[in-house]
Amino acid sequence: MSSLPIEEISQEPSLKGRWVALDPRGIPRDHASFQLALPSGIIVVDADRELSTLCARLSANDRHSLQIVYAA
Repeated sequence: MSSLPIEEISQEPSLKGRWVALDPRGIPRDHASFQLALPSGIIVVDADRELSTLCARLSANDRHSLQIVYAA
């Protein structure tokens, strides 16, 4: 991914103040509990106010090669 979709993320009220895990490949998972497709095609895999909680949940769900950003 050449640039992060900061504007797209900031326009989503449910992501403000959260750490956001992005899959730049745009590959959704059928069984994921949280997914949001951004207009750029990037998939928001998960989000949480606590980075450690987000990382633990991603690891438990065997999610790798994601980018994590903070949505201010």
